[in-house]
Amino acid sequence: KSNGTTTEDSGDANYQYDLLRAHGWYWFGRARYYRDTFEALEEIYAVGGGIGREVSPFHGLTLSLQGGPAEVYYFYGDHDGRFDAGAYMNWSAIWDTPWQGMQFSHRGELGWIFAIADAYHFQSKTGFSLPLYKGLIAELRLDYDRTGVQIDNNGNYDMEWVLALGYRW
Repeated sequence: KSNGTTTEDSGDANYQYDLLRAHGWYWFGRARYYRDTFEALEEIYAVGGGIGREVSPFHGLTLSLQGGPAEVYYFYGDHDGRFDAGAYMNWSAIWDTPWQGMQFSHRGELGWIFAIADAYHFQSKTGFSLPLYKGLIAELRLDYDRTGVQIDNNGNYDMEWVLALGYRW
């Protein structure tokens, strides 16, 4: 909901394939689809790849950083779809705590399109999960989403609390 208007028209899906892992380093290929009618970058299809690094500085903590170039097909404001070069960077920190299997996590992503000066998209998800029964888990998370450009009076960021029930195998 933004300024009294509600939408069901939003979506986010991505797939990443990691290969050639050695000593924490790896190459990856990634495809992403993102849509949100409240943002100037309304719809994005991106394909890219790059290099990543994963380390565990101590037991239970895993840190990851990755980035690379991307080819992006996007719809910007009232313009028709177009292709341009871009890039993105992802990071994460996951801590498996010693308390009852509770896990804290933070994930973030920053993507941008080179053809538009302030066309970046930042997403952050910070929260914790708690095992309930066998593989069933509960998660409480704060999601933050910001773009460099805005349309009309909708603003350029969203923040929401998420309470979810899921399964981990």
